[in-house]
Amino acid sequence: MSAFVRPIVGRKSWLGLLAAGLGLAVGLGQTIDTVLSTGLLEPYSVAVDRNNYLITDSAQNVIIKLSSDTGITTNFVGFASFERGTNDGYGTFARFHKPRGLLVVPWETNLIVADTGNQRLRRVGLSGADNGKVETITILNTSAENRFLSPVALALDNRTNDIRLYVADEQTRSVYRVILTNRTEAIVTRLSTNFFRPRAVAVDDSGRIFVADTGNNCIKVIDVSKPGNPVNIIAGSGTPEGFGFKDSPDGKQALFDSPVSLLWVGGNLGLLVGDERN
Repeated sequence: MSAFVRPIVGRKSWLGLLAAGLGLAVGLGQTIDTVLSTGLLEPYSVAVDRNNYLITDSAQNVIIKLSSDTGITTNFVGFASFERGTNDGYGTFARFHKPRGLLVVPWETNLIVADTGNQRLRRVGLSGADNGKVETITILNTSAENRFLSPVALALDNRTNDIRLYVADEQTRSVYRVILTNRTEAIVTRLSTNFFRPRAVAVDDSGRIFVADTGNNCIKVIDVSKPGNPVNIIAGSGTPEGFGFKDSPDGKQALFDSPVSLLWVGGNLGLLVGDERN
């Protein structure tokens, strides 16, 4: 497993570590061995909620809670027996099928999960009476163009008052904007299909959308401020054959080999990339 981090903007930082092979971002003071020693079989993504890490275990179809204070893991939602399903409900009564991407919406104290195998998004409450309650998010503008087939990664736009997400779908080769109109309903807009196996997405402080175009060994940016949402390569070759390892001040001269995870840190740190096969 590779855990190599490539900074696109600014210098390398150990405030966050991206384990590229797992799509895992681990906070300060944690190590990959610490996470893997907890009995997880296929950890894919992690989000931070106060003093806890919430981790998708795609193989066991569950969301695991890992305490940063004690290192103890608990089964938060889903049933860790490889049993898959679509049931909504509390805790272990809920079911998932290969959950992958997830993120915390801090001002709503809830978790959004890309339930990849079920081709949908799920909401999970994180406090009060909603703690551990799983609900399916219904897409209001259903059409073939706006239908998920394999949603794998999520990013939150922190600049807006509404809950605005960006979703990378590996099978449709697309990135979507999702705006929640209430806690369990959303409007979906496909922004671009100009990708080959996109597996990560991130949003910077100005609203630029970065995409790890894994199959094309590059990082792209979507400019939603312009008509047609043009997509441009900012780093990497942009072809399946153009893989390798090369750093360069000119991003387009740099080389990646299956970039699979992104973390926007901002400031002098910029964008970190998990470069899986390097």
